[in-house]
Amino acid sequence: MLAALAGMSPTARAQGGVAPALSWLRGQQAAEGGWAGDVRLLYRDTPEVVRVLLDHTPGDAAPGRAVDHLLTAAPSIVVDLEARRLILLRARLSETLYQASLETLAAAAAPDSGWGFPSCARTRSPKARVVSAA
Repeated sequence: MLAALAGMSPTARAQGGVAPALSWLRGQQAAEGGWAGDVRLLYRDTPEVVRVLLDHTPGDAAPGRAVDHLLTAAPSIVVDLEARRLILLRARLSETLYQASLETLAAAAAPDSGWGFPSCARTRSPKARVVSAA
């Protein structure tokens, strides 16, 4: 509906296919190896781009540079983003380090076993205060 209002085709397709899209993704890789215009998005964007590149170009060097960068990056305090980082790094971490990282994620769970907020923000959140008062 909105596309029709804007004068665009509701079935718009990418121009040029997969190869130009992969080339564009490679061109967006930052010098340190990750993908994100904002450092806070590093843990969200980089694992997704690496997954796409590995699916389509298994011999590409770009994913290796990204994984090396995420190995040295500090863990995210946002559980979802740290989980994404760990999924990507699974094959590169020792079993001991991987298990310790999973235990850290498990320890961040709320009393209801969920991870709705970073542990540092749970008690300050108005939603968390309302839920805990109920």
